[in-house]
Amino acid sequence: MKNKSLFRAETSKPIREFIEDVKKNAPQFGFRVHEVVNMRELYEGYAIEVAADFEVYSITLCSPQKSYKSITKNPERNAVIVEQKQIIVYNNNGITTINYLPLPEEFVKEVFPDDEQFPGSLHESCLKRIQIIKVSL
Repeated sequence: MKNKSLFRAETSKPIREFIEDVKKNAPQFGFRVHEVVNMRELYEGYAIEVAADFEVYSITLCSPQKSYKSITKNPERNAVIVEQKQIIVYNNNGITTINYLPLPEEFVKEVFPDDEQFPGSLHESCLKRIQIIKVSL
């Protein structure tokens, strides 16, 4: 399957500043930050001893109206929509690193062969998330 790759980016901005910029920039692309999960706090909440330099966040970027319309048309779409909303941001030796895994349109076509509109629509949303990341760097 071609075009199956992890989108990676780096910025010298501190993580929290990058997250605030994503929140600020997302609406111009029809998205909003639904949730930011501080993975340190999550793990510590499970009584896991976390390294002092551990700094990882999960950002959920959503287009609520588009998501709602998509899921009401076919609830099975939610199996791939939810995962495509996640952007991971972490500290990599003092550099803020961003990872995002957009699903290739071909993959979505294989999963939903009878759903003609969904693969292209999801791919378009993935590309917009990458644009949001880029303008927030």
